[in-house]
Amino acid sequence: MTLPFELTTMPEQALEILRYMGRIQVDNIHSDELMNGLGMSERSFSKGIKRLVTKSYMAMDEARYYRVTQKGYQAIEDIAGYDLTAPAYTGTHYATFAYDLCAVIPQPVSLNQPSRWLIGLEPDPMEMELLSEPVSMLLRFSANGGQVAPADVTLTLSPEQATQFAELKLTAAQSSVRIRVEVFQLMEMDEPYESGGMYFDVEVNASSQQRALHTTISIAQV
Repeated sequence: MTLPFELTTMPEQALEILRYMGRIQVDNIHSDELMNGLGMSERSFSKGIKRLVTKSYMAMDEARYYRVTQKGYQAIEDIAGYDLTAPAYTGTHYATFAYDLCAVIPQPVSLNQPSRWLIGLEPDPMEMELLSEPVSMLLRFSANGGQVAPADVTLTLSPEQATQFAELKLTAAQSSVRIRVEVFQLMEMDEPYESGGMYFDVEVNASSQQRALHTTISIAQV
């Protein structure tokens, strides 16, 4: 069994909080009691709980009591199922970081005329930690109703260059183009590991405006 994609983008602390809430099975719990029960530092707890609240897996009231939402209970079941079928620990640990995949799409001026657009990766604003070593990310593009050039780009992210963008060209052959972006992390021996992706439509008409589209992907750091 695999985890739903959104859960793979969550920090490990968030998954541990959900596992713990599944074990204790209480309606609500104060933040101090929850943090102490988990044995987490304040920084680790804050990283995990903020993501859970932002993504609506848990909710907090004014007295700092947390409760699991319906979405959170489903996630607890998904994690429990995954834990039962997950492969045994092999000695290699991957820390997982959430990154924002951003596409800045222009208004195509006309059919069969290339227009420039941008795509890139930047740290998720909710991510409290950054990469400690460089990683290579392969982005592949395909278009139904047009053409994207180049067909793929490789972006290298590092502690010094946490954000990277590339410029591409879109040539629309019809009034509506559907673009697919697939993101892979190049691991040992350049083996690709699927990190996420997105679909979006580009319309060729006078009312189209430049816009930015975002989705979250997962990047592993050994």
